[in-house]
Amino acid sequence: MHEEEYKKDLEKRRKKASKEYFKSVNELKKDRKKLIIEILGIATLIIVVFKLTIGELLIPIPIPFVQYPKNRLYRIYFNDVPYSVSVSDTRKMPIIPYFIYLVDTSTGIFSSDDSVSNYKISKDNQDYKIRVESYTCYAGNLDDIGKIQEGCNQTFENQVLEKNNDTKYTMEIIKDYYTTIYKGKFKSDIKDYIDGKGHYYVEIIGKYKNVESQMYFTFDQE
Repeated sequence: MHEEEYKKDLEKRRKKASKEYFKSVNELKKDRKKLIIEILGIATLIIVVFKLTIGELLIPIPIPFVQYPKNRLYRIYFNDVPYSVSVSDTRKMPIIPYFIYLVDTSTGIFSSDDSVSNYKISKDNQDYKIRVESYTCYAGNLDDIGKIQEGCNQTFENQVLEKNNDTKYTMEIIKDYYTTIYKGKFKSDIKDYIDGKGHYYVEIIGKYKNVESQMYFTFDQE
């Protein structure tokens, strides 16, 4: 009899211990899940604050004189008049996408014999149309081994130009150096944003893949 009671008591203790063990395991899982949620919440808050206050952290490539070797050619026409174009290319290579990047920059000026650097527009003018063309440059005379992309040079000597259609543009128009009168999507006709006599600065940003190209031109409205 005593042996039977002992077995029942032992079985009761075993069930109680098993129940307490699984209870502890479930509480530990809940605590771990809560901790993970808290860590993710703190990390998300840090990321949001970082993005709002700093935006992107851009780290220049720590090797001097390294430049983006495959810059594109840009041509800007204002009322069909070609402009000399100063272009600054920035290539971003992500370390942590959307937050931390290595950046590589290069600059160049593209012009032709008939291009201008500043355009004067008469007060009777009604046309304010912009056209932007983007080209990729390839080494010439290489049909046997295929196209090899290279940076566009000033003279395009021994280079083959191929027009691009993958560049997305935005723009900003500033009057008299300080007043921003438009900022947003690229507009091919800016007539509605010309506000009387003054000096106008038009900046155009072209983006493709991980490269951002900044270019600008100016004109004087009489």
